[in-house]
Amino acid sequence: MDTTYSPPALAVGVLLRDPTSKAVYRVVTPEGAGQFVALYDIGKGQNTWPEPIPADEIRRRMDPSGPSEDRLTVEAADPWSSENRPPRSGYDQSRLDSDWHLIEALLTGPTAFRLMLPKYRNGILNDHARLNHTTRQKLTRLLRRYWQRGLTRSALMDDRNLCGGKDKVKIFKNVKSGRRPRNNYPGLPLNEIARQILNQAADWLLQDWKHRTYRGALEEYAQKFCVGRTALDAHGRKVVIKATDRRFQPTARQLQHLVLRWRPHAVVKRSKLGKRKFELIGRAFTGRADQHVTCPGHAVIDATIADAYLLSIFDRISLVGRPTVYFAIDLFSRLIVGIYVGFEPPSWVAAMMLLTNVVTPKVAYCAQFGITISEDQWPCHHMPTTLFGDKGEMMKVRAGQLLSSEFGIHIENAPSGRPDAKSIVELRFNTIQRPWGAFMPGYVDRDYDERGSRDPRQDAALTLYEFTQIIILAVLRHNAAPISDFPPIPDLVAEGGAPTPLELWDYGISSTGGLLRNDSVETVRRYVLPRERATVTHKGIEFGKYCYLCPAARDGDWHIKGRDTRWTVEIAFDPSNLDCIYLCEDGRFEKCTKAGTNSKYVDREGASMAERNVLEDRQKANLERAKDDDFAFRVSAKEIDNEIVKEATKKTKEALKQAGLRKPQVYDLRKTRERERAAEREHLTRVEADFIAAVGDERKSSSDLHSNRDSKQRGDARRRITSSMRAHQQAAAETLRMSKKSKTLDILKQIRR
Repeated sequence: MDTTYSPPALAVGVLLRDPTSKAVYRVVTPEGAGQFVALYDIGKGQNTWPEPIPADEIRRRMDPSGPSEDRLTVEAADPWSSENRPPRSGYDQSRLDSDWHLIEALLTGPTAFRLMLPKYRNGILNDHARLNHTTRQKLTRLLRRYWQRGLTRSALMDDRNLCGGKDKVKIFKNVKSGRRPRNNYPGLPLNEIARQILNQAADWLLQDWKHRTYRGALEEYAQKFCVGRTALDAHGRKVVIKATDRRFQPTARQLQHLVLRWRPHAVVKRSKLGKRKFELIGRAFTGRADQHVTCPGHAVIDATIADAYLLSIFDRISLVGRPTVYFAIDLFSRLIVGIYVGFEPPSWVAAMMLLTNVVTPKVAYCAQFGITISEDQWPCHHMPTTLFGDKGEMMKVRAGQLLSSEFGIHIENAPSGRPDAKSIVELRFNTIQRPWGAFMPGYVDRDYDERGSRDPRQDAALTLYEFTQIIILAVLRHNAAPISDFPPIPDLVAEGGAPTPLELWDYGISSTGGLLRNDSVETVRRYVLPRERATVTHKGIEFGKYCYLCPAARDGDWHIKGRDTRWTVEIAFDPSNLDCIYLCEDGRFEKCTKAGTNSKYVDREGASMAERNVLEDRQKANLERAKDDDFAFRVSAKEIDNEIVKEATKKTKEALKQAGLRKPQVYDLRKTRERERAAEREHLTRVEADFIAAVGDERKSSSDLHSNRDSKQRGDARRRITSSMRAHQQAAAETLRMSKKSKTLDILKQIRR
């Protein structure tokens, strides 16, 4: 094996480091150098000239087998490379071309190597300067700059961009920088002490920029640092500074310059906006919400209060309020995989109702609301493996642990006050509500709370059932709508597919299978529905003013045992639909349906707990109002009773006095009762006679019918006469009742007077 050392080519521009002097040389060998190599020490700047050295000497010193203290090594990092020198914008290109033409002839031809030799150098430079009407010093400066900075045309650029000490702190000891002041308050020279004090004022300002100002910071500075301090006045005499003496205090402009110039922009903006608002609208974008998602199975959930007021399903004149709308959206495809529409506020309970809907077959779900769809219009009924939600709804320990342990779902929570972390689902609320906002009665517009705007509650006309129908139709439209800004997927584009949520979902399932779980609705309900205690009575399992029965209750004769004793059982329920509950006693999860003991007036199918509560609240209000009216009537009736008793007692006493008796006679009661009956019959006879006289014409017409028509016609006439007599009797009774009521009202008016 040949181990002979092969030295590298000594190409122009290569950097060599001398270990002894720590100097770095650039190879600047020109044409016609022969066996010489010209090296230029780039560390000495523009105070040296290239030095011709025999090439064999250079190769000997680069041999690895040679002594290390004298060995030349190739330096890889060039301090004057384009990577280390920022590009110059706005440089005069004509000036650069002129400088290049001045030295171009010196870098080519036989003159180039002779320029490296000291005995020819001065003569060549003087002659060239005279021919080009320039100076020797300028030629020297351009040549050294060219050799030092990389042997390129851009190396001839001057260093005027470094003038002024950009991005360097300038310390002024006794003289204030800037223009002459227009008033008697010039401010302070920004020496080290003044800068330290201003930095402390800036720190105080940045702690709470929303409630502090530059002037407030200067006042704080004057109070803490200026009292008792000495300074030189205009005549050079030491004076004691007062806190109110503005001649020896910095200006607001100086503090503003220090803050905006030397404090990081992120720190200033965070202080102005506040931490929470900065994280929301001021932070830097470092990625996408779906950058780590490669297939369906990652769902993000969020809720909003819908922009519409709804009425009760029991009574369309009773306003319930604005419902809660929950969405679960697949991050990969943007497909809405589950919804919840109800009156539960955004909470764990409503989120679990949403998860139940996620695994519900959507064909059957839409059929509950009278909407017929096919499986390919809403094909999702699987549980995702990752859930991303809000902190408030996903931090309930018991339920969260059940989801993780039983279903293997990884739960992630967005930081507080960061809706942008779930921007995909946040934008869908606006997309869903925009189409029906213009025509829906009870819609809440943005300016609904401004003066002169119409109250949207006055226009409410929809119930929760009808509103859910509209939401379902909006979701179906969204799932089929193309996404214009979705990044193209090469395979989907090649297949001719458009980026709609449905096609993206189908593509993700067919190409990767997705990260989905196939769980039944009953299994999910068993672990996610809220739990409560219900009471077992003889009517059934009572919960929420409803009574339920299940096979276990029937087989165990609970409705019979409930007549002797009562006990409680654990149940699970859906707050959005109380048509059924689930018995959770002794490890069972059994469906309970409504019993026949429920009132037919409130046993409304599909009623939610919120609508039931509205009905009960209105019932309580009506009862209280009726109790008030009943109490007033009872008090008035009591007064009338007392007046009647008083008048009757007075008449009885007068009658007894005239008869010479002290008490009513209590013997011969039978004759007295017969006499009263006879008087009552006589009174009824007079009433009947008046009635017969009133209907005499009808009796006359009935006799004509008896003589001229057959038996069937006579029977019809008899029925009409009987009906007419009953009607007259009812009219007479109503007249008598109204007469008594009129007398009662007259007595009440007299009592009130």
